[in-house]
Amino acid sequence: MSVVTDVKKIISSDGFKKYFSNTSWMLFGRLGQMVVTFLVTAYVARYLGKADYGLLNYARSIGTFFTMFMALGLHSIVVRNLVANDLDKDRIIGTSLAMRMGAAVLGLVGYFFAGPYLAADTQEFWLIAIIIMGTAFQTLDVFDFYSQAKVQAHYTVKVRMASIIGMAIMQLSLIYMEADLIWFAISVTASTLFIGFGLTTVYQVKFGSLFKLKIDPGYMKELLKDSWPLIFSDLVVVLYMSTDKIMLKTMISDEAVGTYSAALRFSEVWYFLGPMVAASLFPAIMNAKKRDPLLYKRRLQNYYNLMVVAALGITIPVALLGPWALQLPFLFGDEYADAGGVLVIHIWTLVFIFLGVASSKHLVAENQQRMELVRTIIGAIVNIGLNFLLIPKYTVYGAAIATLISQAFASYLGYLVSRKFWPVFVMQTRAIFMVDIIQRLLGKSDGNPEGL
Repeated sequence: MSVVTDVKKIISSDGFKKYFSNTSWMLFGRLGQMVVTFLVTAYVARYLGKADYGLLNYARSIGTFFTMFMALGLHSIVVRNLVANDLDKDRIIGTSLAMRMGAAVLGLVGYFFAGPYLAADTQEFWLIAIIIMGTAFQTLDVFDFYSQAKVQAHYTVKVRMASIIGMAIMQLSLIYMEADLIWFAISVTASTLFIGFGLTTVYQVKFGSLFKLKIDPGYMKELLKDSWPLIFSDLVVVLYMSTDKIMLKTMISDEAVGTYSAALRFSEVWYFLGPMVAASLFPAIMNAKKRDPLLYKRRLQNYYNLMVVAALGITIPVALLGPWALQLPFLFGDEYADAGGVLVIHIWTLVFIFLGVASSKHLVAENQQRMELVRTIIGAIVNIGLNFLLIPKYTVYGAAIATLISQAFASYLGYLVSRKFWPVFVMQTRAIFMVDIIQRLLGKSDGNPEGL
């Protein structure tokens, strides 16, 4: 009866209703985006074929590296600061926007110098350039940070959903017109532009005035002091998450990248859930930290528990049914049949991805961003080394194995390098083995997990 009583008490609380409503909106929006994007992507993959689909994904991998540089690791820092000091939103948002726009300009200039060395020919150069131009508009995501801090996701969900539908219509039209590959890159950039201006409009109408935004050079230094470990951490994460595609293209072929990307599309389509839950619940964790240390620790442990349960709830069905679903005529089809084995391996990274997202927020809450950099460097070293060893022998399957092992190191085992962070490892281990869930079912939960 104690479990039932606890559940009823939690569900009836105002805090639960607030965060559940926000999470539900985010979940609804992301699920809608996931379904539309996945179906259209499968159709695009069949139309382009393995080689061109692989080339498009290679361009997006390179573009993602520039995206992370332009983001400056500010997301969690800005949300944290907005939760702590809502009255200072004009300075926080204005300064972070200026910083990200400056980084976007540097990123674009940097690419036009480095591009000739990254691309094999003119087509590749412009594919990557168009993708990067689109990522520059993601600087406007700072206006979404405020809605996250205020736990009001429903506004931005509508903007993103409209953008995804627009891109889907555009890409289906391109297939109907038998368009060249370059136009599919343009469609991705157009979607990003629409989202950026949509988020800006929502902020102006619902939350504040663009004309009141302030840029504070002194505050820039404060933000960079907090975020610089996350900047390098994000870049390292992208490096080791993109290394597999880059090395498959270099060591095997564009077709191998196409096969691998089809499996990853089925696997990575679920990644949104971890950051979505994090964005929704992070304000609750920060508010608990300000009010009650014991409540803060409980929420952190429950956060890790939720992440593992959510990951396993996706991983097990996808591992069993995914290879069959990939070959369905209205998805990727028989051409991508060999992607099924890759999917069975790669989908298990979801458990460690979700744990990594949770621990990343944990570190930000404790202002320990430097550990984020350490653990991602560990993951990058493991990933690059394993890719060199496994890709020549096992091709796409070797890349999937390398990614799984490196994610385990980056998101879980990496916390063992310093005794200070062992409590994070303990919390994650409790979540993986469902210690608290089992104790609750047996009526033995003490509700007092250790924290940092």
